[in-house]
Amino acid sequence: MKIRAKIITYILGFVLLTLSSLHAENVTVISGVVENTGEIEYSPKKHLKVELYMPHLSNQVTYKNITIQHDSFQFTLNITEPQVIAIKYLRRKIYLYVEPYDTLKVQCDADDFPASMIFSGKASINNQIFAAYSNAFPEEKNQFKMMQYRKGTVYYKIGIDLDSDMRQKSPEDFRKQIDEERTAKMEAYKTFIKEFGTPSEDFEQYIWAEISYSWALTLLTYGHAHGYYNKVTPEFFFFIHDIPLMNAKAIGNPTYRKYVEAYLNYTCMEKYPEEDEFFYQLDIAKKEGLVEEPLAYFKSNLLVKALKKHEGKDLVIEHYQKYLNKNEYEKYNKIVLDTYQEITRYAAGQYAQNFTLKDTSGRTVSLNEFRGKTVYIDFWASWCRPCIHKLQVIQDIKDNLVDSQDIVFIHISFDNNHEEWTEKIVANGFTGIHLNAPESTKSEVAKLYNIKALPEYFIITSQGTFAQKPRRFDITEIQNKLEILNQGPGINKKD
Repeated sequence: MKIRAKIITYILGFVLLTLSSLHAENVTVISGVVENTGEIEYSPKKHLKVELYMPHLSNQVTYKNITIQHDSFQFTLNITEPQVIAIKYLRRKIYLYVEPYDTLKVQCDADDFPASMIFSGKASINNQIFAAYSNAFPEEKNQFKMMQYRKGTVYYKIGIDLDSDMRQKSPEDFRKQIDEERTAKMEAYKTFIKEFGTPSEDFEQYIWAEISYSWALTLLTYGHAHGYYNKVTPEFFFFIHDIPLMNAKAIGNPTYRKYVEAYLNYTCMEKYPEEDEFFYQLDIAKKEGLVEEPLAYFKSNLLVKALKKHEGKDLVIEHYQKYLNKNEYEKYNKIVLDTYQEITRYAAGQYAQNFTLKDTSGRTVSLNEFRGKTVYIDFWASWCRPCIHKLQVIQDIKDNLVDSQDIVFIHISFDNNHEEWTEKIVANGFTGIHLNAPESTKSEVAKLYNIKALPEYFIITSQGTFAQKPRRFDITEIQNKLEILNQGPGINKKD
């Protein structure tokens, strides 16, 4: 009996020690049961993937590959703020809302994921409401099924259906539609609380921010991106006074962060219509009342964009060093540091990484084969309309080049359907060297060149180093750049 008592005491002590250490390390614990995973050990039913993406803190998506053993799994997350994570199982995804120190248990059937999902534990009410809200008001997650409009330093991204409404409806009708949608979301949320119970205070803040800033961002997108065609008057933008720009409690919500970026960019363009300078926005941000963490985030966001633009290098570096020296919210330093290291890797004068891919006929082609020539490389896909347009522009450049024998055009496609890829090339008469990377952004070449969105392009000198790209994708500027590089000294270039 004494031995048994000692064992029980040891187990209890170990459990308490483990729990206290988890709490001390800010750990969120998620566990679950997945029924009907079968007996095959290496079956896809025995594995799930967790995706943790915080674009305001890191350029990278954190993945956790979890093995399901005896129909059970458990994993921990070190998070500092409320956020949404994704769990991918087989070909389906579910999104969960988690907070620091949360414990969440899930139970589901492998053959009916995620519809069979049942929640329990500390975070259960939050996720019951979150699941019901997400099902009632689904959000387009596929970036390739969204329209994109650039205004100043911001890209407005909206679903195709919403874009159609924006094109067709008058300012009065569109405002009425979006107001009604916000009211419907608020009422539905109240209904979910009555059904599932009272959520956490942080969740309340998160959903309020999601509903309110989504409303404001949609109206701003309509007025700013479609305003000219819809004859939007200045009075339309008065809605910005109905929602606070400064909201430290909403910083973990991506919709709030997008709204802050879009609002300050819009205000900057109104005051400085002829300028495209990131740092004008800093003064506006301070005048508009941004302070503390929201201001720290916004500064880091501007620095990341400015660094990627590769212009005004001395001014950017000055702001970069000042930010790192004075920023009190160190969690935003990482994305700034990572971006600086990333862009210097692809900066003019740095050597381009070699890659090997197959062309339309199955022949293996490497970048190193073209050392001594000026190389234009672009990344595209047959289903990407902006990509097709830019390929057509490049085709015009090829036709206009005076002397192109030492200029090589390499077009790398992310298509996973070989037939659709080759048909698009033939149908448009695209010449050059066409290579295929069917793993898309997960391919080795995409990782080497940090390709996260399409289209993208690089110009490589005859020495194998990156050249400075023209500021804008302009046919004349690119053609001039290629011809100038082609006239310079090269390796094994004939006189």
